[in-house]
Amino acid sequence: MRPRSPHPSPRRILGRATPPLALAALLLGCLCCASPKGGHANAALRTPTAAAGLSAPLALPSEPDSATTWTLQALKTKHAHYVKGQPKATLHFDPESSIISGSTSCNSFSANYYDDGKGGLSIGPIGITKMACPEGFMELERTYLSLLAKVNGYEMDAYELRLLHNGKVLLSFSKD
Repeated sequence: MRPRSPHPSPRRILGRATPPLALAALLLGCLCCASPKGGHANAALRTPTAAAGLSAPLALPSEPDSATTWTLQALKTKHAHYVKGQPKATLHFDPESSIISGSTSCNSFSANYYDDGKGGLSIGPIGITKMACPEGFMELERTYLSLLAKVNGYEMDAYELRLLHNGKVLLSFSKD
């Protein structure tokens, strides 16, 4: 008989089954706060900005409402085609935590981001759930995440957000 671990099962936290998305968020939070030597990191390095070595305040998007959820409309120059019943791919910026999150229409994702306040945008490594979905959904997901990882700038007006790579539009979103 194996000795019982003093740590709760990762699938059972607070005495009940824990959904995979909650586990992913918990793991991401633990990874962001742990030091390379296994202890707790310096309190100054617990914020995503400091952990990434960035020091300027995050403001994306400052206008209009930063709490907006954006719906993917186009990938490069091609309109995003959704099949009947397919959820829309989305993107949401949380300026307080410097985290973007959203849906690929199949899986949920999140990442740290940094806005330099001058139209420059950096997106950290993207964490994603791993649900199996129909191939059409997966194709959109692969393209969306591939382009999102290349983003280094943005343009925005009251109704549209455009994520850029070297000045060229990669992803276009409309207000939800």
